[in-house]
Amino acid sequence: MFYTTWKNIQQQIYLPTCGYYFTKNIGDAEIYGGELEASVRPMAGLTLAATGTTQRTAVTSTNAPKTAAVGGRLIDVPNNTYTLAVIYDRPVGADMSFTSRADYNWTGRSYGTYNSLLGACKEFGASPPARASGRATVSAVKRF
Repeated sequence: MFYTTWKNIQQQIYLPTCGYYFTKNIGDAEIYGGELEASVRPMAGLTLAATGTTQRTAVTSTNAPKTAAVGGRLIDVPNNTYTLAVIYDRPVGADMSFTSRADYNWTGRSYGTYNSLLGACKEFGASPPARASGRATVSAVKRF
């Protein structure tokens, strides 16, 4: 569980008349939520892991009430994020090890702009972005 307060937080403000953004201290904000992480090692060398985070944000005081209203969400902060990972490691010879890892990361919806014309935040895209990645390493351990 976490709870954080920000003073004079900076946010990108969109100018709909010209399509540009500028950075402004909009006031104060808070973020709260929780994170859960679990991993299991079903057999030697293999680790399965999962992480999930849920969070909420709110503007608590504002220097720009026509743009970022009290109670409004902060932009660019996703509601939820999840990660699944598979890690395999094994020794290679006396002084080396091989490790491979595959991750799947999912980022939930977030707000992309304060839209003063609508009086609300505008949500990013119809489907949240996801990303898969992988890597493999061989490490040598030098013994002194």
